[in-house]
Amino acid sequence: MNVWQRLRPALVRLGGGGLALRFVALSLVLLLAVQAAGLAVVDRSIDRQARNQLDGELRVGERVWLRLLDTQAQRLRQGAALLSSDYGFRTAAASGDAETIASALRNHGARIGASVAGLLDTEFAPRALHTGGAAMAPQAVHDIVEALVRDGSASRIALVDGHPHQFVAVPMRAPLTIGWVVMGFPLGDAVVQDMHALSGLHVTLLAVPDGGPARLAGTTLDAAAAEALRQRGSGFEGALDLAGQAAYGHAMQQDVAGGALHAVLLRSIDEVAAPLHELQRVLAMLTLVGVLLFGLGSAWMARRLTTPLRALARASEELGRGDPALPTRGSERRDEIGDLARAFDQMRRDVARHQAELHELAFTDRLTGIRNRTGFHAALAQALAVAAPHRVPVGVLMLGLDRFRLVNDVLGHATGDALLRAVATRLLGDVLRHGDVVARLGGDEFALLLPGSDADATRAVAQRIARSFAQPLTLDTQAVDLSAAVGIACWPAHGGGADELLMHAEVAMYAAKRRREPALVYTPAMDPGSAATLSLLSQLRRAVEHGELRMLLQPKVALAGHRLVGAEALMRWSHPERAKAKIGRAHV
Repeated sequence: MNVWQRLRPALVRLGGGGLALRFVALSLVLLLAVQAAGLAVVDRSIDRQARNQLDGELRVGERVWLRLLDTQAQRLRQGAALLSSDYGFRTAAASGDAETIASALRNHGARIGASVAGLLDTEFAPRALHTGGAAMAPQAVHDIVEALVRDGSASRIALVDGHPHQFVAVPMRAPLTIGWVVMGFPLGDAVVQDMHALSGLHVTLLAVPDGGPARLAGTTLDAAAAEALRQRGSGFEGALDLAGQAAYGHAMQQDVAGGALHAVLLRSIDEVAAPLHELQRVLAMLTLVGVLLFGLGSAWMARRLTTPLRALARASEELGRGDPALPTRGSERRDEIGDLARAFDQMRRDVARHQAELHELAFTDRLTGIRNRTGFHAALAQALAVAAPHRVPVGVLMLGLDRFRLVNDVLGHATGDALLRAVATRLLGDVLRHGDVVARLGGDEFALLLPGSDADATRAVAQRIARSFAQPLTLDTQAVDLSAAVGIACWPAHGGGADELLMHAEVAMYAAKRRREPALVYTPAMDPGSAATLSLLSQLRRAVEHGELRMLLQPKVALAGHRLVGAEALMRWSHPERAKAKIGRAHV
């Protein structure tokens, strides 16, 4: 009887098994859905409330800005009126003392913070003008003051050398009007900082000269946000994204002399919404606590309903996670659940045994009991991972037996298998250090892993192996004389990965067999598929095109009679770098 057949009667007796759990899950889902809908409504309300608050703050900010400009204009008018009523200045103006007039304009303007100060006649023509180095035409001053007097305005804004200035003009009487005193105050960082201190809003002034690009006159923003705002050119109303900063803006455009002036009022959306989002987080925490309490209560109720099966459910989960060493709880019971627990425990032991068998099949050679190709590759990859951080060398040997096929053919496969087991025993007992790995890769090929061995140490091990195979192997009463060829590859000189090292060791082994050498270290010249050989083949094609090949004929003379019986054709390649290299030979 399988596990399901044992479990089904218990589930039927409990009235559906997981019904209580499904009921609890559905209740939690519905509760979460209601709470999520409530939080979504709260989130939309927060957004709407934040925008209403921002609209109100920006409207108030607009009035504060206009009042600030009026206050600034009154201060300038008071300063200009004080200068126009100064007896010394009036005397200098009446006498035409240009030096005294210029000095008074410069000093008085510096005291009140005016960058432009001038004295105009009754026709608004400048008699003396101090601009602080800014380029401002006398005609522009004439037009500004004339417009002020004509409109009866308290002040007027104009662009001076691309920068906004607020101008005021007051008459100088004695007692009739004998001239006009004009003062210009720069609108820049000082003004916007005052505005920010009064309203808490960020302010940016953008001056747009006639026919020119917008210029940043003053701002309370950081450099990246201010530059992003300047590049917008227009569209300052509503939500703005300024270099990743979410803001809400309102622009006041004023037509000024020489262009236009945009005063952009901004407020961070995050700053306004922060208290509301804090309330949202509190509501979310209350929701989470409520869901948690509801879940705990429901779980307690479900536990009371499903207690007899919980222990077995946990046992099945542990077995499903692949831990067959953990015993199943509840097997000591003498009821149906105990029978089910014992069935689980037997299945656990079977799984552990099968896993051990699979591991042995995957990594062990069944004939010799040593590692197979997969196990050796895994050991080599692990050794390279350990050696890489400290650049510790790793040696790989590949051993191929000579005349093994002859042993199989003459003495039979059973003797051949015994011979392979004897080779594995000799490698394990005679030539290996502690920590080295020996494996049978297949057929008559064996491999050795020597962690920490450089080229010299690996070559010494290979020579010791070759000498050990000089002694015949005794199988029962049969002595078998068997030699071996060993290929050597070392990390990192001969390859950077496990596959590459194995391939190069195999190339060196076959080269040793061809040359009848006991052991050879891998070199690229051994590999017919190496990059050097491919490069040489590519150069040979170029040699044909450039006429670097030449043919030589060597006569063949018969010793008897000294007759000419033929010729041997030799193709020689005059390589630009290897002029004496012999490329090929053809027989005719």
